[in-house]
Amino acid sequence: MKKVEIKINKIRISRAFSTVLSWSLGILLAVGSLNLLNHWAGTAADADADLLSGLHVMRGLDGFETIMEALFLVCEVLILDVLRRGFVRLSRFSLQLLVVVLMVFVALNGVASLWSSGVEVTEGANVVVSEFEGFRRNFVPLTAMVVYGAELALGGVLTVFYRGSLRLLGVALMVCPTLVLMLSGVYTYLYTEVGGLTLAELSTYYGLMRVASFVLSVLPFVLMRKAVEGAED
Repeated sequence: MKKVEIKINKIRISRAFSTVLSWSLGILLAVGSLNLLNHWAGTAADADADLLSGLHVMRGLDGFETIMEALFLVCEVLILDVLRRGFVRLSRFSLQLLVVVLMVFVALNGVASLWSSGVEVTEGANVVVSEFEGFRRNFVPLTAMVVYGAELALGGVLTVFYRGSLRLLGVALMVCPTLVLMLSGVYTYLYTEVGGLTLAELSTYYGLMRVASFVLSVLPFVLMRKAVEGAED
């Protein structure tokens, strides 16, 4: 059976929402870069703790970091909402639904990652966590898995049935999150299985992983901007 290709390569939205998209993307890139610089000096031990706690889990955030992470999350959701409105204009219900799922679970993941009840260390050096904290640590990876699945589904539809900028966005939605997971896995392997690496070397590898992961994480948002164009209301 011949594949049915929809001859649409860009999404048209109102000029107002096009402006919202541009500002949201600019703030997201700026905040993400600041966070990257802020964490650049993090130790390998911190890196390992972050990875074992689940995707995007932030530990011990101060007030500034919390505000930056919350602002980054708001910008993510705003960008996705503009994409959803574009699919509304195209009357693509399945794509609208996928973006809504993505928005909801990105928000849940981000809020749960920021909301930590902390840990308590006993005299025997055993780490004790509250019931809520235990739930949160399980909830964050689960929401991250749903986000990953929604990105793969949305990316697959855009890659197969659309063309141009939308097809490129679809490829990025499938490839970039997968590469981020692979980078995390490589670092975990280096930390747990490879002997002879010093803490300084592990910190360097973790810093490089964070830079690469940041670029891969924001690339789909940049391509979303390329795939959307403003039009008269």
